[in-house]
Amino acid sequence: MIETLDFLEEVLPSDGCILLATPQKEGRGFIHYPCKTKDEAARKCHELDYKEQQVYFACATYKQDCYVDEAGKTRYRTAENAYMAKSFWLDIDCGIEKASEGKGYETPKAAVNALKVFCAQASLPIPMIVASGNGLHCYWVLETSVDKESWKEVALQLKALTQHLQFLADDSRTSDIASILRPVGTHNWKPACRGKEIKRMFNSAPMAFEDFSQTIQLAYQQYCAVLMNQNLSINDDLIRNEPETPENVNRIKSALASINPDCDRLKWRNICFALHSTNWSCAEALARSWSSGEFL
Repeated sequence: MIETLDFLEEVLPSDGCILLATPQKEGRGFIHYPCKTKDEAARKCHELDYKEQQVYFACATYKQDCYVDEAGKTRYRTAENAYMAKSFWLDIDCGIEKASEGKGYETPKAAVNALKVFCAQASLPIPMIVASGNGLHCYWVLETSVDKESWKEVALQLKALTQHLQFLADDSRTSDIASILRPVGTHNWKPACRGKEIKRMFNSAPMAFEDFSQTIQLAYQQYCAVLMNQNLSINDDLIRNEPETPENVNRIKSALASINPDCDRLKWRNICFALHSTNWSCAEALARSWSSGEFL
């Protein structure tokens, strides 16, 4: 239990409610377990793991154990309820099937090599690396906790960087403050993993939030800001004259990932017009996906 407690002490804030989760049967969401302390959370992790249940921890802390939404439904782990974070994370899938689909890497070794390339390109230190049983979880741990709004702004740029540099992290996790991952010291009880232990492969020193934020911002400006600086204007020849290739579509997606669609109407209109001006077959789908917040 000590390694689980040490891990939670490093990656979780000291303030707020800690939430653990186990999947309900037949994929019907999760059962959540609120914990007041990290020691309580570590003990609960091992209690559930001993029963061979899939154990996850919420990567952020929460304002309340739970709350009732406008529809009268009890909610636990939502972005609305999220409070603080003390790390930035990536979830990297591995396996032949994931690699063939372009959603991951064939082996953990290949994933680590790709991670090293990504970190070198972005001038980031190698993060804490955790073997998740059939993939990798990565954490850039912070010296102090940050509020969810500050975290989200940087996480969106980190997500855009992974997309632009074609590093195959799971986009649904990188900028989701309500993410859950597997705690160190438990096991992956999926049949394909056969109870593999969740192990720390590489450790890294905590970073000041200001240092991490500045590094991400500089890398973002270097790789992603060309499209942003143009504001995806309708007169942007860089966009309009580019062919519709997977690489160029991903460039547009990475730029859109950092533009909140809840902007003023003029900016929203200009971005939609700029996408239309590409004459790409996917232009309308890109505009609709961005407008619905799918890329955030």
